[in-house]
Amino acid sequence: MLGKNIDLIVRKDEREKRIHNVAHLLKSGGSYTYESHRLRRDGTPVPVSITISSVKDSKGEVIGISGIHTDLTELKDAEESLKRAKEEAEAANSAKSEFLSNMSYELRSPLNAVVGFSDILLLQSSDEKTLYLAEKIKDSGQSLTRLIEELLDLDRIEEGKVRME
Repeated sequence: MLGKNIDLIVRKDEREKRIHNVAHLLKSGGSYTYESHRLRRDGTPVPVSITISSVKDSKGEVIGISGIHTDLTELKDAEESLKRAKEEAEAANSAKSEFLSNMSYELRSPLNAVVGFSDILLLQSSDEKTLYLAEKIKDSGQSLTRLIEELLDLDRIEEGKVRME
């Protein structure tokens, strides 16, 4: 690029920004870093970090500008991969929550029926053996209901506070 116009590798839609940045630097001196795109030989854009610095003479006056372009392709690809991985993790988390919510409903409904019917048996029966068995059914149903509630407690699962006994 020595001796050639930088606009050969600057996208047309970014030339005005480049001119503005150079003009600002010529007035203020110092250096400036920003992200942009440049063009490869085949015309495809490449993301770059650009640092432009003023070049001063022995009197401290700005006589030109130098620029360093750093290819950010790998960094941008890594950022995109992280973004996709995050989206996939969020989708998986959402699917997990929906699954647990459905499982909670599907397991609790029949258990509520078992406990409810055992209550009816307890109220309507006078036979000692039937009362004993109905009480066992009710106790087991309630124990299983508590266990399922603990296992499917989304907040506790997500906080890592589920403890098996």
